[in-house]
Amino acid sequence: MPLLLDILYYLIVYVSYPIGLLSVTIALLVAPDLLQYGKTLYNHTKTSSYINIFSSIYKLQVKRSWFIHFYYLSTVLSLFNVIYDHLYHNSITINSLYLIHSFRRLVETNFQNRKSKNDSYMNLSHYLVGIWFYFNFNFLQFYKQEVNPKKSIKVFQFIVFIFLNGLQCVHHLHLQSLRKYTIPHRYLFNRSYCAHYFIEILIYLSLMWFDNFSLETVLPFIWTFFNLSVSAHNTKNWYIKKFEIKPKDQLHSLLPLYSI
Repeated sequence: MPLLLDILYYLIVYVSYPIGLLSVTIALLVAPDLLQYGKTLYNHTKTSSYINIFSSIYKLQVKRSWFIHFYYLSTVLSLFNVIYDHLYHNSITINSLYLIHSFRRLVETNFQNRKSKNDSYMNLSHYLVGIWFYFNFNFLQFYKQEVNPKKSIKVFQFIVFIFLNGLQCVHHLHLQSLRKYTIPHRYLFNRSYCAHYFIEILIYLSLMWFDNFSLETVLPFIWTFFNLSVSAHNTKNWYIKKFEIKPKDQLHSLLPLYSI
């Protein structure tokens, strides 16, 4: 393994992930606006008490439709990993599963961008973190295969993963069928405001499970769980405020439960 790849691996695992999690925690406590996007960002541009302090950073916003860049990047990188696995290791690993996931999200996001007339925004830091995450995930899988090649995935693992992706796709289609910024209500959304985030967490949990809880999948799972939990909490608060939902009628932000 080239020294440069070793250095990059250790920087990602032992430097960037700890710094990333610490940065999100600090932002959550000190500058929560940096973690908002879409409808929740619009709400906080008017109400945050931290805007004056972080105004320079906060004003650096990009279109939310740029989410599609994450999936272009991930699709290309995971496709490279799949081809590399086939040529040099003759195996079908979780890289193939991640290619399916990335390409599905690419198609969904492209459809959503075409359908949406009015684009919303996210902070530039949020966008850069997304690029960082999808590059890191695919690089870690490549590095792991080179150092310790994994056996091919099993049929039942493929079936479980396809089921979770199909389940999330159904929930995303329901979101896209709604009038903008209304509360979803079908499927698991009748128990959770952010059921699609819950399924995303299950997808990364399945990858971690299929890969025998390797460090290269545990770290992305922790990151996904932490960040989507924050996003789900923000979304719930936005729904409660906008639609004046009484406590007895509130759902869980993330878990598909009947009540808070």
